[in-house]
Parts: sequence; structure tokens; C-alpha cells
Amino acid sequence: MKKKLAKWAVTMLAGAMLALPATGNTVSASGEAKSQVQEETKKIENELNYIYIDEAELDVGAVQSIVLSWGERTSDIRSIDLVVENEDGSRTVLNSQKRVDNLFLYENSFEQGAYHVAELSVTTDLGTKTFTAEDLEINAYFGVGEKVNDSVKSDYIEMESQSGEEAVVTIETANAATVEKNVADALSEQAVPFDKNKKERSNSNLVIVLDPGHDASKHSGATANGVREEVVTLKIAEYCKEVLEQYSGVSVYMTRTDGNCPYPDTNSIDDILKRVEWAKTKDADVFISFHINSSVSGAAQGAEVYYPQGEENAQELAKDIVGELAKLGLKNRGDKGDDSYAVIRHSKRNGFPGLIIEHAFVSNVSDAKWFQTEENLKKLGEADAAGIIKYYGLTKDKGKWEFTGEHWKWKEGNGKYATSTWKSIDGVWYYFDTNSNMTTGWQQIGGIWYYMNSSGAMTTGWQQVGGTWYYMNSSGAMKTGWQLIGGTWYYMNGSGAMQTGWQTIGNQTYYLNESGAMATGWKLVENVWYYFNGSGYLLKGEQTIAGTKWYLDENTGALYTGWHYTAGKWYHHTNEGLKQTGWQFIDGTWYYMNADGVMTTGWQQIGGMWYYMDGSGAMQTGWQLIGRTWYYMDGSGAMQTGWRLLGNHWYYMNGSGAMLTGWQLISGTWYYMDESGVMTTGWQQIGGTWYYMDGSGAMQTGWKLLGNHWYYMNGSGAMLTGFQAIGNEKFYFNASGEMQTGWQFIDNVWYYFNTSGYLLKGEQTIGGQKWYLDANTGALYTGWHFTDGKWYYHTSEGLKQIGWQKIGGTWYYMNGSGAMQTGWQTIGNQKYYFDGSGAMVTGWQLIDNVWYYFENSGELNNQPSSKPPVNDAIKVYYEIAGDSSVTVEQMVNYYKKSGKPYPAEALKAGGAATIEEFCQIYYEECETEGIKAEVAFIQSMIETGFLQFGGSVKIEQFNFAGLGATGNGVSGNSFENVRMGIRAHVQHLKCYANTEPLKNECVDPRWGAWLRGKAPYVEWLSIPNNPNGTGWAGDADYAAKILKGIQDMKKIEVSMN
Repeated sequence: MKKKLAKWAVTMLAGAMLALPATGNTVSASGEAKSQVQEETKKIENELNYIYIDEAELDVGAVQSIVLSWGERTSDIRSIDLVVENEDGSRTVLNSQKRVDNLFLYENSFEQGAYHVAELSVTTDLGTKTFTAEDLEINAYFGVGEKVNDSVKSDYIEMESQSGEEAVVTIETANAATVEKNVADALSEQAVPFDKNKKERSNSNLVIVLDPGHDASKHSGATANGVREEVVTLKIAEYCKEVLEQYSGVSVYMTRTDGNCPYPDTNSIDDILKRVEWAKTKDADVFISFHINSSVSGAAQGAEVYYPQGEENAQELAKDIVGELAKLGLKNRGDKGDDSYAVIRHSKRNGFPGLIIEHAFVSNVSDAKWFQTEENLKKLGEADAAGIIKYYGLTKDKGKWEFTGEHWKWKEGNGKYATSTWKSIDGVWYYFDTNSNMTTGWQQIGGIWYYMNSSGAMTTGWQQVGGTWYYMNSSGAMKTGWQLIGGTWYYMNGSGAMQTGWQTIGNQTYYLNESGAMATGWKLVENVWYYFNGSGYLLKGEQTIAGTKWYLDENTGALYTGWHYTAGKWYHHTNEGLKQTGWQFIDGTWYYMNADGVMTTGWQQIGGMWYYMDGSGAMQTGWQLIGRTWYYMDGSGAMQTGWRLLGNHWYYMNGSGAMLTGWQLISGTWYYMDESGVMTTGWQQIGGTWYYMDGSGAMQTGWKLLGNHWYYMNGSGAMLTGFQAIGNEKFYFNASGEMQTGWQFIDNVWYYFNTSGYLLKGEQTIGGQKWYLDANTGALYTGWHFTDGKWYYHTSEGLKQIGWQKIGGTWYYMNGSGAMQTGWQTIGNQKYYFDGSGAMVTGWQLIDNVWYYFENSGELNNQPSSKPPVNDAIKVYYEIAGDSSVTVEQMVNYYKKSGKPYPAEALKAGGAATIEEFCQIYYEECETEGIKAEVAFIQSMIETGFLQFGGSVKIEQFNFAGLGATGNGVSGNSFENVRMGIRAHVQHLKCYANTEPLKNECVDPRWGAWLRGKAPYVEWLSIPNNPNGTGWAGDADYAAKILKGIQDMKKIEVSMN
């Protein structure tokens, strides 16, 4: 008797809400475009196979699972969204969590209530079409925390044939075993290609499972005319098996070999499904169930064979079998495609075709005769076998192996080589290519990959190839995607390689252990706990697991407890994994986590206050040296600013909290903090200077009476010492800063300060005695006094002397300011000469190599009656080296008397903008090297024509002595500035004058050791007059010109300041 399973339906839920398009991405279609989309969308037809609801009733918070099967081929399906509606009308949109071919998995948890599947939205390349439950003719309900009202419960499975009727399945029914046991089954028991159903697989190893319908112990079949279905189906199957086993490459199994039920604890449908599942364990290529038909009408007769609808190969096999039965004389009722039978549907889902042979009608007297004799039963079995043999082209000759010297081939019994085909030889599958060669290694056959080992045998099960694991199913096909193997899920990538470790597949993250097994539940991975739900999804965020709320990392899913370091940042989690934020007191230490939970370090502004966390994140208190700056945090960690009394000391922290040291201007007052930041008071020596801070630390200025002494601090607070002008008066403070009064001996000079500390000046009566204190300095000078480069003479009372003074038997002359005079002086109408000590000379005097006569009164006598004491045989020469006998002023005036304009513009570029600067440089350079300034200066005037140049040497060369200018247009040497040009001149004179070393670095390009000391006198600068045969110039009058210039310059008077 045939058992027909009605169309199925079930549900499951997915946590993901329907993803809405981003704002701004909506495009308004034109009327024509809309019409086209609507027309194309109409092409999306209802292809629902079933919906499977895992639990008809479940607890609140538990996860409901729903599997949906749609159509046969789903390559054009982008997505299918499920809408689940509560009894109050609220809806939840579920996106599929996993997809395998035409199966879609949904998961979600719900609040209390009764729910049903309200709509399906199918999206393809043509668009999206929504089907209501009414459109789909489904009635799929489930309850959460309560039972579904009987009036809305899902329909039950109908066990018997229900032509044209459909039933919706829920798992709560008594026939629950007729549907997939769980979601894993629903995903694994998908249909696979019937890769051994084609005739071209002739003589390949074929596994045929024969199923004698019903059994005598529990599931009896049809009975009529003395015939029992469960008895005759066993006999027919045995005769069929006996014939088939005579053929090459065929393995035949029977689901039962006696009258007992192979699965006595099952109902009829469950028994059928168990038999099909057992056939799968034998790697069945085809499942053929033997039955006899029955009808309420005794007229019905003939044989018919049912096959999976749409499978052409299975239909051809059915046609061959019913054709052989018809040859016996039975009416041919034909081959019929029908997926409503449990045998056919479940076989298809297990990867092989299932056929039902209805041999004849036991209810028909004529047909019943075929079941009443052993001979007829044998004929029926042999006819079944003949149809199978015909379809598969089976032969009895097994053939033999042949080796060509390079390849193995299989030669069939008919003399042909197996070519482009599978071949089962001695229970082992081989594949022979287009050249009839046995293949090894990876082979893609019919779009499917297989692996043949080195002996050519097709492998099945787990295979490690090149260090990578692959899984081949029972037909040898390499599997990809999700695979349920031995109750464990594995994932193979597109190349079939088994994956391990973390994997992102679709929109979900999974963890596959080292053996490739998908993890579920709690899993410790690299010392971190993660949780994977029953489908292997990595859970993230807040999750309730086994009644406990856990906080899993929103990004990684990790259950972090305590401290956790990731991506260069520290986090702290509660024992339940909750990431902590804000202030946290952990193991006796305060930490601050920002809004993202990141442990902060360094400076943090929190609630308007600044805090500092060290490198470990610990909040700091007390003194902290950060960088090179000290800060102070109070007991709460808050950074302090402004004045703070800590211990017995005051400190000041600026607005950024930095402890200040050194001088600080705070609110208009200066304070000094020592190097430890302590505010100082009292006397403080800072940078070698004394300051005074009062009790508040404020730096003092102006007059301060401290103890019995007055002190004065200037505007910067520095204690003054020595002479100080304050206001309109002058004071003197000793080294301790104490203001002095009375007579004070300072730097070997006496001064007098009154009781107010004022320095007295001029004529003063002190202690009844008159004293003369310097009107400018207040100094009490007596006797000789040298100041500002000049000598003065004072009486014992300090009176400065002027005019003629006879001191120690010698006459001196002091000008109007009291300065002692030297050199030539015109006093009255008479000329006098005072030597370097200021003494007036008398008698004959040799002055600048010229003899003069002075009367006893010191007056110059230009017509003396006597001659100077000079021997005419002795020649007096003018030495080049020695002290200068002219002043810078005389040099300047000598130039000005020449009437020549000073070339200021040209010489300014060299550093001598005026004649005064020019002469000063000559004087300084001569003084440095010990050369008489008058010699060098006059020589330069002769050489340059009073700086007018005009010859070969140009003014911009700064060459003032014609160095290197040897005539014939040779311009000579050049120097970088005026001073360097003058220095070279002076050094060249020194080269001639003596053998003394230079004081400055040599810049004279004409310097030569062979010239040293060859012309110590001006007279010898003329080569003709030099006994050494050398000199400066070839002109015999060269020296006379220089000497004449010197005499003229010396006659120039200087001011008597």
C-alpha cells in the first residue's frame, strides 16, 4: 500500500532585523520603469517546498529555529525574508542566518505570545515579491511561553494519501518523526545530484537497495484474495536480488530479509525514513521499494512505477521496469513522477532516487494470481531485475586490468576499454579518462571534484592531500561549504579545503577547532572565552545564556574579565564580561575608563577637573614629576592650582597645575620659589644677588629697615651695594647691603655720609672742621690723584689745585679743571714743555729728535746763546718701533689740514665711515704691534695721496701702503676691510723694524723672515739709504718725506680738555 506524505511547512527565527536602505539612496522610477519591474516581479512564482518550525512551544528567551525550503534551483535567489506576526499584530522581520542551496535558516528569540508566519519576501534579480500566508496556503503557528490556541494550531501530517491536499507540519504532532529532527538535519539532508543515475555509468560499481514494503510484525500491508503484501514483497525482492548479483559491479542490499520490522519502535512513516537513511549508509545509488496495489474498486489493475518528479534518469529507470512487467502480460499503468511519497521525497533528500514499484492490484482477481504462485513471484522479481539491468546496461563479464607501460587501463569483457567513465572493480571505484587511462590525484568529473589515490582508487571520507584535509562523500564527491559529518559541522572553502580557526562565513563568525569541528557553546580560544550558539554563530554584545546575562565584546565576541589588552589599549571587565567605563576602584587603585571603556593614561580632564594616570592607568595623588614638571594631586587625585600650603610650606601651581620655581609674578607681586618649589621668605641669595621676601613671601623693593640697618632693594628687588643714586641723593651700601653713615674709606678714598646716608660734596663743615669734598664725586682727595686718565693734586683738606704748582721742588701746571699737563703748553704768551711726568723742563731738551732750549723759568728760548750738546759726527735716526708720540686727534687734524675730502662712502663699506674712525684704527693697530702711529699714518698718506688713491691701487682694495703694487699697472693686494688693510700695513712695518713676534694673526701677504729687522729706522725705508740693500721704496727722498710729515703733524696743537 502506498504511503503519501503531504507537502510540508515549518518555521524558525532569525535575530537580524530587516536591513533598510540608506537615506538618500531611494530612486523614484518612472511609470514605464515601474511597470517593467512589476511585470518582471510577476515572474517570481510560489516555489515553497516547506517551512520547518523547530519548536511548537518554547520558553521566553529561548531561540526558535526555522528552516525554509524554496524551489529546486536557487542560484537566482538573492534573499528570502520571513515576517513573523504576534497575536497583537506586531511583526518581526527575519533575515536568513545561514543558507545552503535551497535551504534558508532563521533564528531569533521572542517575547511571550502566539506567533505565526505571516509573509515571505523573495528577492531575485527581477525584484522583490511578497507572498502572504494565504498565498502560500500555510498555517504555521508556534507559542512562546504559552500554548497556541487549538483554533489556530498548525495542521497535522496526514499519513495516508491526500490527493490535492496539503498539510502544514509542526514538531508537536504525534508524527513528528516524519520531519527533520532538527535544524542540522534540515540543512544536511539537502538533495544532491544523482551522479550515478546515468546509463553511461554502465558496469561501474552500482549499489542498489531493495526495500520489501511493510513487514509482518508491525506495519502490515494490503490483504486480499489470500495474498498478504508484506509476504509477497519480500519474495519478489529476493528473486530480484538473486538475478542482479550475477552481474558485474553490482552490490545489492535489502532493508529487511525476514518478516520482522527492522525498526519496531517506529510508526509507518518513521519506518520508511529509517530504511532510507540506512540505505544512505550503504552509499546507495538507487532505492527501490516493492509494493502491491489495492483499490476499493475491483476493476483497477496493472503495474505502475513512481519516481521523483523532474528527474529524467529516474523516470527512464521507472519506464524500463514497468516495461518489463508489462511484457509478462500485466497492464502498463505507466511511470509516474510524484514527490508526495515519503520514500521518494526522503530518498531524494539523501542524494539518490527512490522508486516505488506497484506490481499489480491485489484487489483485482486477475492481478492477484501473480502473487499466488512461487513461479509468478519469481517472474515478477526477474522482470524488476531485467528493467534495472536494461537501464544500467549491466553485464556479467568483469573484464581485466592491462598496463600499457605508462598507464593502467580496464578492458571490459566485451573487449572495449572503459573510457570517460566510472568503474567499480572488486568493490573499488576508478575513473578512466578520454584516453581510457586510469586517473590518479584530483579529477574534475561532471563539474565535481574527486580524489584518486596513487593506486587510482576513488577516495571517500576524510582525506589529507598535500597537508590539507578534504571530505569526499560516499560517492567520492569533494564537498564544499557546510558539512555535517558524524554529527559534527565542518566548513570547506571553495577549493574544498577544510577550514580551521576563525572564519567569517556569510554574515556570521565561526570557530573551527584544529580538527575542523565547528565550535558551539563556550569555547576557550587562545586563553579567551567565546560563546557560539547551537548554529555555531559567535555571539557578541549582551547575551542571556542559560539564564545568566553575559557581556561579550561588541566587536570580537570575547568574554573578557578583569583586565584585557587589545589593539594597544587596556579595558576592564566585570566577571560577567561587562566593559567598565568611568571611575573604577580596582584592587585598591583608582582608574578611569573613557566612554569606549579604554583605560586612560596621562592627563585626563574629568568633570572639569584634571587628573593624571600613570603608564599603568593608576590615578596619581600627591607630588608627581611628569616630564620635567612637578604637579600636586590631592587625595581625590584632582590636580591642584594656585597657592597650596603643604606641610609647613607654601607652593604655587599655575593654571596648568605646574609647580612653579624661581621668580614668579603672581597677582602683581613677585615671589621666589626654591628649586623644590617652596616659597621663600627672608633674605635669599639668587644668582649671586640678595633679595628680601617678607613673611608672605612677597619680594620687597625700596627702603627697608631690617634690624638696626637700612637696606635698599631696587625695582627688581635686588639688594643694592656700593654707591647708589637714589632720588636726588647718593648713598653707599657695604657688601652686606647696609647703608653707611659718617666717614667711609672706600677704594682708598675717604667719603662722608650724613646720618640719613647722603653723600656730602663740596665744602663741608664736619665736626667743626672745614673739608673740601669733590664737587662731583664727594671724594676727599689729598696729594696726587689719578682719575679718568688724568693726574690731579689736592691739599690735605681735599682742595684741588690749579695753575702753577711747585711740588717736591718741581714745577707742574694744572689746567682749569686741575688736570696736570704734559708736552707742549702755551701759558700766557710763553711756550713751555712738560715731560711725561708733568715736570716742567729747563735747559737744552731733545724733543722728537729736535733740540730746544728752555730758560730756568721754563720759557722756550728760540735764540739761545749756547748750542745743544750734540756731536756733529753722531747721526740720530727715527726708530719705527716704539711708543707713539702723536695722538689720534693730531692725526685727524693733520688730515683735515691737507684739505682733502675724506672718502666716507668708499671706506664706510670697510668699517671706517669717518676720518676719526680711520685714525683710531691706525692708532689701535700700531699700539698692538708696538709701531709708532706717526710713522705708519704719514706713510699711508704718502702712499695713497691722502686717501685719494688714483694709481694702480684702488680704494676698494683697502690697501693703504701699496702692498704688492710693484708697478706696470699691478694693483697689488686686496683686503676684506679697512682694519685688515691697516693691520697688514702695520705688520709689514714691524717685519722691517724688528724681530719681535706678531701679536695678531699675520695678514701681511708680503711678510718674509728674510726682511726681519732690515729697516729699523724711517731713514732706512729708502732703499738707497739702507746698508742692507733693501727697503720699502726706491726713492732716495722717501724717508725724508715721511720725517717731514711727522714733524708737521707733531706741531699741531691739541685741545686742553
